[in-house]
Amino acid sequence: EQLQHLLSCHPDDILGDGSVMKSIIEEGEEPAVYPIFGDECITHFVGSLPDGSVFNDTMKRDQPFKFTLGAEHVLEGFDEGVATMRQGERALLKLAPDVAYGAMGARDEKGWQVPPNTPVTFDVRLLEVLKPGAEAFGR
Repeated sequence: EQLQHLLSCHPDDILGDGSVMKSIIEEGEEPAVYPIFGDECITHFVGSLPDGSVFNDTMKRDQPFKFTLGAEHVLEGFDEGVATMRQGERALLKLAPDVAYGAMGARDEKGWQVPPNTPVTFDVRLLEVLKPGAEAFGR
């Protein structure tokens, strides 16, 4: 209850049009590592609908979700939101339908679905940011 209240008070409007609203739940690590386009981002997330029902949960599967930032592998709003996060940060991203699943909505073979024109919320933790080529230097 209190967490929800805090989050609703001061979200950041990432794109300036209200389509991606971000609230930090836990600050990231110091020194701060921010992802840039081309970096691999390893995340855990829980995606939910306006009624609170969960349509996707990487924690439950214990399978972190890895994607390349800016490569259009993920929802536009997810890409834009994660781009503002730093390693170790946990944030709530509220996405309007036009930067989420849009007029089509979504479903997969496992049966989860997002109805057409539905805003979605992702509780995202940015676990790690991998810079291209960093592995080669024995990181």
